[in-house]
Amino acid sequence: MTKESKPKKFRNVLLIVLGIILISAGVVVLGILLRWWSFGNNYIKVNTVIEAKSVSKEIPIGYGKYKDLVCVTGLIVVENEGFLEWRNQLGEVVKKSDVKMNSPIMRSNKDYLVVAEAKGRKIEVYQKQTLLWRLEVDGGILNVDINQNGYVALVRKYTGFKSAVTVFNDAGKELFTAYRATNLIANAIVLPNNSTTVLNSINTNGCALETLIEFLGPDGNDINKYIIDNTVILKVLPMNRDMALLGSAKEVFLVAANGKQKFLRKFSSVQSVSALNSDIIAVAGVTTENSSSSSQMVQFLNTKNEVQNSLDFGSVIKSMLAMDDAVVVNLGRKVLVLNRHGQVLSGATLSSEVLKIFILEKGKVLLATSDNVVICNY
Repeated sequence: MTKESKPKKFRNVLLIVLGIILISAGVVVLGILLRWWSFGNNYIKVNTVIEAKSVSKEIPIGYGKYKDLVCVTGLIVVENEGFLEWRNQLGEVVKKSDVKMNSPIMRSNKDYLVVAEAKGRKIEVYQKQTLLWRLEVDGGILNVDINQNGYVALVRKYTGFKSAVTVFNDAGKELFTAYRATNLIANAIVLPNNSTTVLNSINTNGCALETLIEFLGPDGNDINKYIIDNTVILKVLPMNRDMALLGSAKEVFLVAANGKQKFLRKFSSVQSVSALNSDIIAVAGVTTENSSSSSQMVQFLNTKNEVQNSLDFGSVIKSMLAMDDAVVVNLGRKVLVLNRHGQVLSGATLSSEVLKIFILEKGKVLLATSDNVVICNY
């Protein structure tokens, strides 16, 4: 062996050793990463580190003494002793309603607000602070909803029938009233196309529980219907122009206006369901695959029933709300805003438990506690 070959051999051995060390380190790092992000199952462990600067100061509106509140594009609307108060983001009153309602039901959708008197006759519709129309109807009001274009679906009792739904356009013109003799309508929504109404009703005549999902046309004519046995649908949301997203205590359905079920996905429990956009669904709860875990997930599905991602928060989710391509997740005293890829956009840790979460406007979430409200920027 020559003098020159010894250093060369030593250098080769050193390179092999270094290579083994680098590969081993890479495997260790990869193993750590896979604990946080499982590419096979698309499970993402959420990093809940929150910067305090993302949270605005508390607004002293005394949320605890009010029965309800909603948000209408940058404004907070609260019910105070039967009257409505519009408040800006400093908590200052900028408008008060002039008609008192007993136990008002408030629903908002972007710029639009509808308020109806529970078990009463009064209904009003506003665009931000402007009153668009008001009237009194026959029968006791049971529920109300408004779509993003100002179309209203009003559910009420009606003499000789179990229930009825009346649909109004954005100007307050009655488009139709549909009566149901055997079914009690729980809620109804008008899809974004303004021409399709979805009814969620329960047949109370038989011994077995039967939920009926109906699609009605612009004149109230039947387009199609879908029957779900032994299940109570708790939430009905518009998915796009011709589909409705349905949520029960343990199932999520996607149903089209043609009456066909797009998919059914079962969970051990469903806490909340939301539509991020026309293609993505967010479900908060415990999946059947993860039923033995005490933690809860937010699972993102597409309209083909394919799981895109699953966010694991490691704790119980109290409530969830979707907006554009992100979700707001309430963990009790901690609230996180994330996109569907698991990136934390913002969040807040509060001294008291968050009771409700709202979309105030683009880039701002309203968090309501038992005492006050807090604006969280994202």
